[in-house]
Amino acid sequence: MRAIDGLAEMDHVVKTLKVDLQKSARTPEEILQNRFVGGNALVVSAGPSAVYWRDLYDVLPKPLLLVCIKQAIELEGASDLCNLHFCNTWNLKNYRYDRSRLLRLFSSAPGDPPSLQSWDIRFEIHRGAGGLEASLAAIEAFEDWTLERRGSLRPWGPGMMYESVLFTLLHMGVSSISTVGWDIADPKGSNSHFYDLEEAAHSQNFRVRQIRKIRRLTSISKGACIKRVWQYKTGRKYNLAGMMSGEAELISKSLPALSEWLESRSVSLSCYTDSAWFPSSLAKDPTSFLSTLE
Repeated sequence: MRAIDGLAEMDHVVKTLKVDLQKSARTPEEILQNRFVGGNALVVSAGPSAVYWRDLYDVLPKPLLLVCIKQAIELEGASDLCNLHFCNTWNLKNYRYDRSRLLRLFSSAPGDPPSLQSWDIRFEIHRGAGGLEASLAAIEAFEDWTLERRGSLRPWGPGMMYESVLFTLLHMGVSSISTVGWDIADPKGSNSHFYDLEEAAHSQNFRVRQIRKIRRLTSISKGACIKRVWQYKTGRKYNLAGMMSGEAELISKSLPALSEWLESRSVSLSCYTDSAWFPSSLAKDPTSFLSTLE
């Protein structure tokens, strides 16, 4: 398939993909294959460095496929430019955007809680037996899990980058992948997001308002107040989960092997992050390109 040569055409291809997925008898991996040959991709995850996404988007070579992971779609302007939105079962929200112009890709393992949403493409995670030592990051058998070989059956990463995102972009034919917001974890190895401070403040204000409301509305039963809090929390984010002990260390250790494998497949990987979990050979200062915008 010929290379994509313009942003408008990229948008058209995504819409064509949606039609093909709805009407074609071919499998999703057959439909996705080589649809962005030679193109560039920017993957925006929800880590703290995601705040630089738009500046990076503006300076990266075009055509550029914009990929958002979970809450990254809620960054200002992201839903208007995003082409692919990846989600999995955990820390999920009912995202509000125009679903007609982008692909929604979802991954889950048997026994996971329901997503309560519809998706264009579904992947199934194969967890198998064992703990982190049985994950793809530990085994580093990347070539065994391409979409050509395994289709919609995906390995346990852990994490969406290792399970579905990078494999999908490789399958679509991109030649370079840049990431921002993929910070792995905070220094202690726990989840860290660009929205954490805002969410914490919002939650605190909500609790204060609820305490005042409960004191005023004595006629409302305690059960109704609890139900209201529950509805509020599940409306924002549900199926909550955190990182496993040792997960950040394992991902960090496997990054050089991942980069080398992608390079062997003629795909370059550039990670814009100041996270200490990334080796210096891979990490790029997320503010280094800002001078080009002045």
